[in-house]
Amino acid sequence: MPVAVIMPKFEMAQEAGTVVQWLKREGDAVQKGDVLLEIETDKAIMEVEALASGTLVGIRAQPGETYPVGEPIAYLLQPGESWAEPEPPADADRPAKADAAPARRATPVAARMARSHDLDLAAIAGSGPGGRVTKGDVAAHLSAQPGAPAPEAAPAPGG
Repeated sequence: MPVAVIMPKFEMAQEAGTVVQWLKREGDAVQKGDVLLEIETDKAIMEVEALASGTLVGIRAQPGETYPVGEPIAYLLQPGESWAEPEPPADADRPAKADAAPARRATPVAARMARSHDLDLAAIAGSGPGGRVTKGDVAAHLSAQPGAPAPEAAPAPGG
């Protein structure tokens, strides 16, 4: 049975992670402990190691895409196994990709802020590398809304 490579949880409050880059390619043979990819969290870029030896297949999460913690992002086939994409879960309440616009790059914090304010990331101009939407971009978008107070406003001096 293929071994799922899941979006790991590196931080207590982490809900999702963004793929920075795959260090192994589809079809590569990997050994347990090999670094497969890099994931960006709210605070750092972390390496994800293979939990088993096998052949890397079924890569779902492409660089720049954000997925919820615990979601399969690829699989490792054991010798003699063949690959067929697993059926989607029958549970409709299971979370989909964390980023509602997969082609749109956003930091995990920006994606979470956008979701909490029911914002479409596609409507927010990104100022980060490659047009990536950052926390500051979401905050600026919220501040620009008529009658909206600035999010995460700093406390007034002396109080």
